[in-house]
Amino acid sequence: MELNQQIKIVGPEGGVYRLAEAMHVFDHDRLLGTVDPVLVSDDLSEVHLEHFHPSEFVLAADFNIGGLVFLEICAFLCHKFDSVGVISFVLSRPFPGLGPGTKQALLRADLMTRIGAADIQIGPKPDRLPGHFAVSGIWRYGDQTVAALMDVLEDERRKYAEWKTRSKLTLLGRLRNALLRQRER
Repeated sequence: MELNQQIKIVGPEGGVYRLAEAMHVFDHDRLLGTVDPVLVSDDLSEVHLEHFHPSEFVLAADFNIGGLVFLEICAFLCHKFDSVGVISFVLSRPFPGLGPGTKQALLRADLMTRIGAADIQIGPKPDRLPGHFAVSGIWRYGDQTVAALMDVLEDERRKYAEWKTRSKLTLLGRLRNALLRQRER
């Protein structure tokens, strides 16, 4: 499986990632966020992901960068660590730009279904604000689930690249309009 990643995952201080260390996720030199802690079973066969700490860039985005980061992490783990056969997760971080909590939970559950995750559950987070939901599930390494993961990942990478291009064009258009308005004064 070839990753051809634009998004990079490194360990502390930019070093090579080792299982159970905090994961630092970058798009080139832009920090997208960290996952800390990364819980790993004693035999290194299971990884649990729950605590994603997004950067301000990710929090402000109107694109589901968190979903892409999750997919990149899953692909990274199953590509780099032969011992990992199961990735469990609880995704609950709210992203203001993506709509209400119910919509975010459904987007997450759909993404998990598309990659072949099992035991997907959506439940309220009673210790949080109303409308805040957690999505949990288990992804198991197998020919079909890896193929599904890679298909969905490629699709999400394409969407992310398109979103970044649109965002840059929008910003350039705003700058051009601001310059034109200043010239008119």
